[in-house]
Amino acid sequence: MVCAASITHVYGHGSGCLPYLFAGATVILVNSFCTYSGLLEWLLKPNTTIFIGLPIHYELLCSKENIDISNVRLALSAGGILSTHIFKNAVEKIGIPINNMYGMSELGAIATVRGSTLYSDPSVVGIPMNNVLINHNINFKKPNNVLVKSNALAYGYYNFDTRKINRMPLDEEGWFNTGDIGFFLSDGSLTLCGRADEMINVMGNKVNPRDIEKVIEICFGVKEVAVAGRIDESRGQVPIAYVIAKEISKEAIMDACYKLLPLHKVPREIIFVEHIPRTPNGKIMKNKL
Repeated sequence: MVCAASITHVYGHGSGCLPYLFAGATVILVNSFCTYSGLLEWLLKPNTTIFIGLPIHYELLCSKENIDISNVRLALSAGGILSTHIFKNAVEKIGIPINNMYGMSELGAIATVRGSTLYSDPSVVGIPMNNVLINHNINFKKPNNVLVKSNALAYGYYNFDTRKINRMPLDEEGWFNTGDIGFFLSDGSLTLCGRADEMINVMGNKVNPRDIEKVIEICFGVKEVAVAGRIDESRGQVPIAYVIAKEISKEAIMDACYKLLPLHKVPREIIFVEHIPRTPNGKIMKNKL
C-alpha cells in the first residue's frame, strides 16, 4: 500500500496507515509534496495494490500522458473535492477509477464509496461507515446540514493557552455539525454540496460555489477553478471565479456560465491566476483568494 497523505492528518494516519499495518500489509509512506516521477515509481510496482492520495496527487498523475496503474485495485481520495474532469477521466488517464472518502479530523472517516460502484459526480462520497450515523433530516435531493454521530468523535479541542479541553460542541440530541451541506442519493450515498460558511448570498439567494465551479471546470482549457464571494454594495455579495487555464478566453467561460446557470449564479468576474492557494492537505483556501 502506498500512502501519499500526510500521517499528521487523520486521513493519512487513521485511514491510510494504521488499518493496513494492523492487517499486516506493507505501508510505503510517500511525501505529500512528491514529484510525478517519485509517485509513479511506487505506484507502478506490481505489489502496490492500494493507493491513498489527495486530489492534488490525482491531478498530478493525470497531468501527463496516459499511464496504466491498473495493478492498483483501490485508489482512495479525500481531503477535498476532485475536479469533474479528473474524476471522470481517471480510468482513461491512469487506468483505474477513484473512490472518494469523506471524513474530518474530529470524526475520522465518515463515508466512502465502496466496491465497484461508479458515480459520474465527484461530490458523491459514498455510504456512511459502520457505526456512523448521519442525520436523517437530509432528504433525497434536498441539501441540508450534515450532522453526524460516531463513536470515533473526538472528546474536545485542547486549548494550549488555558491547558484545558473544550468539549466538542453538540446539539441537544448529541449531533455534531460538520459544517458541510449535503443530501442522500436513492442508494443511500451521501453527496456533498459544499461548506455552509462558503455559501454566497446574492440578493437573498444562497449560491453554492460548487454549482459554478462544476460548469467552469468542464470548459475546454480550464485546469482548475475556485469560486468565492465578494462584497457588493447593491447585491450584498457576488460570485468571483478564479481560474487556471490556457487556450480559453474569459468571454468563452462567461458564455458557458450564461448558458448553464441562472443569472444570479453567473460570476460577476473571471480572474485568471497562476495558482490557487491550498493547505498542505490539498484543500483550497478560499479566504486567501
